[in-house]
Amino acid sequence: TVASTSNIVSFAGSVVVSGVAAGGAAVADNNITNTVQATIADSTVTSTGAGITVEAISGAEIVSLVAGIGVSGTIALNASVTTNTIDNDVSACVSGASTLAAAGAITIRAEDEAQIDAAALSLAGALSGALGGAVVTNTVSNDVWAYITGGSALYKAKIVRATDVSVHAVSDVTVDGVTMGATVGAVAGGACVTTASITRTVEAYLDSYVAIGQQAGSTVGSLSVIAESSPTATSKARALSAGIGAASVNVAQVTISPAVSAYIAGSDAVTVTGDVQVTAQVAPQATADTSGTETYGGLAVGVSKATADVSPTVTATLGANATIQAGGLYLSALRLLPGDEDSDSVYANAGASSGGLVGVDATMATATAGGSVTASVGSGVHLPDGDVVITAASETRQHAQARGKAYGIVGAGASTATATSEVTVSATLGANPVTSTTRTGGLSVLSLGIDHNIAYTKAGSGGVISGNASLAKIEDDSTVTTTVEGPATLYAGSVTFDASHESHYLPTADSTNAAVVGASGVKSTV
Repeated sequence: TVASTSNIVSFAGSVVVSGVAAGGAAVADNNITNTVQATIADSTVTSTGAGITVEAISGAEIVSLVAGIGVSGTIALNASVTTNTIDNDVSACVSGASTLAAAGAITIRAEDEAQIDAAALSLAGALSGALGGAVVTNTVSNDVWAYITGGSALYKAKIVRATDVSVHAVSDVTVDGVTMGATVGAVAGGACVTTASITRTVEAYLDSYVAIGQQAGSTVGSLSVIAESSPTATSKARALSAGIGAASVNVAQVTISPAVSAYIAGSDAVTVTGDVQVTAQVAPQATADTSGTETYGGLAVGVSKATADVSPTVTATLGANATIQAGGLYLSALRLLPGDEDSDSVYANAGASSGGLVGVDATMATATAGGSVTASVGSGVHLPDGDVVITAASETRQHAQARGKAYGIVGAGASTATATSEVTVSATLGANPVTSTTRTGGLSVLSLGIDHNIAYTKAGSGGVISGNASLAKIEDDSTVTTTVEGPATLYAGSVTFDASHESHYLPTADSTNAAVVGASGVKSTV
């Protein structure tokens, strides 16, 4: 076992006080870039009394706080910025002309548990003019691999004996970021921007030139090849501005787009007494929240924008011409909700309040689910006599919520919430599968998509002259397909080919206006 734990704890602070003009900045830039690798290469390893474990574990963590204060009698400027990046390679592998035999289990496992917690605080105040900004940028782009790969057709990687063989890649990444700002002056402007991104790859696989259970007189019990990812990212932004002329802008953005794959390469030979399981799964959760935008003054303008996008690529594959002799074969590509049936995989919440002689606000919340979920068996694969189940399944839940309030002698506001799903789900059995004529196991090729989209908007305005608009929009463009490619001659005790999609949607738009002269409008679209 190779384990690496890299931690960064950082603080940056700035305090500037002046009678005339004050300007300050607090900046932190944190980076972790490691390679964590556990390898058996071109070796013969035998355990006569227990198992064999090849394991690489990474637990990188960044904790960052930046805070800046600027106070002046005339003009004050302040910026607080923290940028945090984790970019690690984590791998566990058996490679080249290696031969492994064990009395117990053989485990090849790579695990990543990266975490970022970051906050930025900005305060700026002056009698004349004040500008303040807080920015948090968080990025995790780790690659996690667990695999077996041979050198060539003559120098294969072999596992000849084990109770079971597990090739497992796990990624459990958590990112939290928050920005908070307050700006006060005759003319005051404040901005808070928080972004988070989780990308790159999680892979578990048997590459080319691998032989499992091919030695006479020795057996392998079962084989599991599993890649799983549970990425969680949260971005929050809060801003307050007050003055004769005041403006606040809040932006929170989250992007989660890992590639998660599990596969057995074409032409590999696997013989086990139990089952073969190949699974790629992801359970993402993204939250973007800008619900705390407040602006007050003679002319008060507040803008709040929350955007969350989850678009992973999930793939489970059995390559062409692979030979599987096993009790059963279970190939699954899965996209799951992060918790129970009511948990949101994508949540965007935007809120703004502005008040003064003239109050104007705009709130925009967008929650998007994209990406693909694919389970496929290539052509010419030798299928086992037991059950064969090929499954591609996706369930998503998008929730967009926007609220805005604008009050003044003149008050105007607009709130827009959009929830979108566009996920491609497919399950495929390739042409010319090879089965015995006496095969009695079941054969199932299944694809399932379930999308929940919720969009809620509420706009309020009041004044002598006021108006507002509220728009809730839902789009579901997901596709689900099941394919059995020809030519094919299939022998099975039972056969099930199925493709289904469920779309659940709830758009709600609400508008309230109180004015001597006023107008308001609402619209919901699906």
